[in-house]
Amino acid sequence: MWEIRVIHSGTLAREFFGFDKERIVLLHGYTKRTGQPASAYDLEKAFIYWTEYVRTRRVSPVQEEGNE
Repeated sequence: MWEIRVIHSGTLAREFFGFDKERIVLLHGYTKRTGQPASAYDLEKAFIYWTEYVRTRRVSPVQEEGNE
């Protein structure tokens, strides 16, 4: 799992992502004010998404037929 950060006008945007061969899998992103500590909640959320992706190799939830 990797992270990219962008700071603009005192706001920090973070995006967590992972690599799967030639695919970049975007996991979770959020914004916060610079100077605030990193969010353990958001990091955990991204990690859960990544482990689910590795387990299923799906990039979005499965929709059952008839529930669209």
